[in-house]
Amino acid sequence: MGLAKSASTGETTSKPVSHVDTSPLLQFNEVPMEMINYFGFNLQDLNHDVTEKMKDIYSILSKEHKDMGDLLRHISGIEMHLGSGGYTNKFNKVWNYIKITERISDLEKQRESMRA
Repeated sequence: MGLAKSASTGETTSKPVSHVDTSPLLQFNEVPMEMINYFGFNLQDLNHDVTEKMKDIYSILSKEHKDMGDLLRHISGIEMHLGSGGYTNKFNKVWNYIKITERISDLEKQRESMRA
């Protein structure tokens, strides 16, 4: 008994690929679950302060990293640059570094606009 052959049309048409939405699917209080898991927090650990800091980190880094994998790799690079610490200490170090870096960038833009 032979195998059945599928009918082929002989023509293949390629469709242009549209932009794929890479926004995180699962979020908790506007914070991607991937990020919560990355920092090692449980949902029970997320008080208002931690949630707001995670929102800050995500909103700042998502401006330049549209893919969650790239964003998490960037955070990992920051962690390696800053050194080790416990989960909470490491998380706060990353948040402080990102906020300070954003503030420096804003001040440099203001300085450049004053020169013009």
